[in-house]
Amino acid sequence: MPDLRTALATALIKSKEKQMNTQVNELIKQWNDEPIDNPFKHGRITSNTSRATFNAIRDNPHRTTKELRDILHTQGYNEASVSTLVTQMVRCGMIMRTANGAIYTSLKEYRPIKKVNKPVKRKPQKKAPTQNVASGIAAIPRSIPLAPVTPTVSNTLNIDALLATITLKEAVLLVAALQNMLKTLRMD
Repeated sequence: MPDLRTALATALIKSKEKQMNTQVNELIKQWNDEPIDNPFKHGRITSNTSRATFNAIRDNPHRTTKELRDILHTQGYNEASVSTLVTQMVRCGMIMRTANGAIYTSLKEYRPIKKVNKPVKRKPQKKAPTQNVASGIAAIPRSIPLAPVTPTVSNTLNIDALLATITLKEAVLLVAALQNMLKTLRMD
């Protein structure tokens, strides 16, 4: 038979265990009684940059994108990713942007970003110009003969005019051709 001290210690331990078990059972019963919300109701649950960005906007309302980018960068998130997510959240309507660039959430809880089909801006099609018979080359009557164009040939050689019209590469080729002509003349 155990001594009195050991018997009291074991009795206290058993009563504490019994009390703990009843408390745990009550908590479990409360959890079981609460309605279970479908976790996939709004999409896949994620714990990532999107959620962190949303939470930072919710916890720091009326900050600019740059300020939020700096806050999340200190927590280890990529600044470009945060900026992109803020833009996507604005498009989805999850957050709003004020005239001075401050942003705030319009939702209480994060929901995964859904793709928003942004209407494609199409360039207006240019209409084909309608040809008016009375304008342009068609307006010239066909009965009038056009004067033939005769090229003007000049027998005088103007070196300055020639050099003004050729490129440097053509000038180098011209010099080489002239040197070859002079060599052949010397050999003859």
